[in-house]
Amino acid sequence: MLLLSPTEPPSHPIIQGYTEATSIAAGTVQKISCISSGGNPLATLTWYKNDKKVSTTLFCTIAVFSHVLQIIAAVYLPLPFI
Repeated sequence: MLLLSPTEPPSHPIIQGYTEATSIAAGTVQKISCISSGGNPLATLTWYKNDKKVSTTLFCTIAVFSHVLQIIAAVYLPLPFI
């Protein structure tokens, strides 16, 4: 006997903590969350910066996954030419 569980897509991810095209002041700590709920199998959430995977904190409650990314905005000034 073979039991199959139905496949159901998770909800579309929701980004919280940042509005597109908004500037973040240098030195500011910003927490950004990506949340998806439901699905079988559950969603896999991954953050990338410049095509490189970044570390996040994963929170999971019943069928709700949330990845939290904490960033610190920085200003990079060119070194003076000597």
